[in-house]
Amino acid sequence: MQQDKYDNPGTLSPSGFNKILTGGRGGEEFGKTARGYAKDVVMRMMGVDMPELDTWDIRRGNENEPFARELYEIDNVCTVEQPGRIFHPEYDFISGEVDGMVNDEIITEFKSPRVNNHFDNIVRDKQKDKYMAQCQGYMWIWDKGICDLCSYSNRFPDPYKMHCMRIERDDEFILTLEEKCIKFWNEIVIPLKNKMT
Repeated sequence: MQQDKYDNPGTLSPSGFNKILTGGRGGEEFGKTARGYAKDVVMRMMGVDMPELDTWDIRRGNENEPFARELYEIDNVCTVEQPGRIFHPEYDFISGEVDGMVNDEIITEFKSPRVNNHFDNIVRDKQKDKYMAQCQGYMWIWDKGICDLCSYSNRFPDPYKMHCMRIERDDEFILTLEEKCIKFWNEIVIPLKNKMT
């Protein structure tokens, strides 16, 4: 689901984890992008009726996701379930909704990038790093070992419509992610929320 961060109930979600991990230009641990994300989370906590982002990229992603899921199922001879959002078992301020669950070990994340990015994904897994925090975050929340990050474009002929990049769970990365999320929540999100009360 392309709009994970827009559907979330005022929690930290994997689609925002990259923002938390990105420091500021002046060396700050949490820069302008992270603080903007904190503001978004606090407004959701307050129940602000947030405008839905409706960009061409988001629309294309939402329209193509069922086709990508179906192609993945055909290619992998499996069924991809859509389990919905869950909260982290230990932290009630972290939640996430994977695009699909294949089995007890594998989850999926479907992307519909622009054609140049899809081509680069096929050639050199270009966007793997871009979505690493998101995929590791889902594996952390869902306690899974593999995330298939799938790039899909219906503009390409078969067999190039789908390219899956297998990402294995990295517990060291997840430990860093956990530490950053806790610190971000306690030092940035909660103080900002407290200013609103």
